[in-house]
Amino acid sequence: MSVRAEGPVVEKARTKAVTSEDLIEHVGRMGQSPFEPVSFDVDMDEGCGMGFSSVHGVRAEACRLLEEKLLRTYAAREDATAQAPSAECVRTRLAHVRAETGIARPTPGTSVAAEACALVATPESAEAALAAGASRVYATADDLASGTWPQA
Repeated sequence: MSVRAEGPVVEKARTKAVTSEDLIEHVGRMGQSPFEPVSFDVDMDEGCGMGFSSVHGVRAEACRLLEEKLLRTYAAREDATAQAPSAECVRTRLAHVRAETGIARPTPGTSVAAEACALVATPESAEAALAAGASRVYATADDLASGTWPQA
């Protein structure tokens, strides 16, 4: 996979010519990008000059374009995800489910007792959450597959 980023036109050096080692050093500073250079292939004429801020700008743009290209399929996937239903849709569906199942609608003014729930990753954290008063403890299937978990 590749991308192309261009910067200002390279001109004849006014003071000090840029060497291939200089370019490799500055292009190789990847900063906050998620990329790491593997190799460099520099082809340049003798006596070229440019400011290193230009080099850094072109590198940053190339990294941005590459990241965008790599994530394009995921961005398209996000666009295709279903939108959450509206509140009115949820209320209508809930009323329909209550009617089908015979579950009565709560009367106004009644309250449900609050519960403390904890999402944990280890049996030790589950024990700590239960000891601290959690009434429910949740863990992923992968986490549950390891260790000896407390019985609620």
